[in-house]
Amino acid sequence: MSSADHETEVLAQRVDDAERGSMTCARAIARRRRWIIRRTPDRLTFMINGHVWTKRVDEDVRLGDTEEWTIVNTISSITASTSIRRPSW
Repeated sequence: MSSADHETEVLAQRVDDAERGSMTCARAIARRRRWIIRRTPDRLTFMINGHVWTKRVDEDVRLGDTEEWTIVNTISSITASTSIRRPSW
């Protein structure tokens, strides 16, 4: 099978929305990532994990893995942290 065939097969896959939650919670977490959102001292530039945010975050996630992302917001007066279990399907 060519890589184009694999891509077509993967892009055609769908998951029933009713099953998503149980699938996500049932899977083991393959990797945990922590995202810390900050501003520069002059408050003009947003940073994620010490890198200037350019309106996108490029991270490779292995197909089929479930990752847990913890997002820490240090910008607002109310500092918040949340975890998201993100399956790759």
